[in-house]
Amino acid sequence: MRKILFITVCGLMGVMTALAQPLLKTHVETGDLEGVLEGNDLACYYAIPFAAPPVGDLRWKAPQPAKGNRRGAAHADDIMYLKGAFDNKGDKYPQEKKVGELMQQYWVNFAKTGGNPYGKGLPTWPLFDEGKPTVMQFNNGASLIDMPNKESISLIDRFYQYIRDLRAGKVTP
Repeated sequence: MRKILFITVCGLMGVMTALAQPLLKTHVETGDLEGVLEGNDLACYYAIPFAAPPVGDLRWKAPQPAKGNRRGAAHADDIMYLKGAFDNKGDKYPQEKKVGELMQQYWVNFAKTGGNPYGKGLPTWPLFDEGKPTVMQFNNGASLIDMPNKESISLIDRFYQYIRDLRAGKVTP
């Protein structure tokens, strides 16, 4: 079964890589955007900076205008890397190509083993440990870093635990 899953995942990754389209660039008021052409007529731009990230002093405030080029991760940022959008553009985007290759290797390993992304030649990606919370950062390679925003994430975790307890009748409002 695992062999079939591995062959299927590799086949899908190969098809996605072969179908990767040229990078599209455009400029909007909040900065430069990059995207890819999907199919014949669909331009997809991911992680569009509609607003400044709600972190630090901006937490719990109304959205603020985005400033300059957005940096960091957003939902769906990994899709371009997983689909191999930079595979044939290593001369122009060497760092993006390297990150894409790493993400693809981790992803295939995760699917192949049913949950372990680690593989030979890759930086170790250990299981999450609440006592020493770390995350994998993809930036000019891959490295393990301390989990950012621990306090904010803990607040959200406690809130959702309260909602689960409330629904289970373990607490009253």
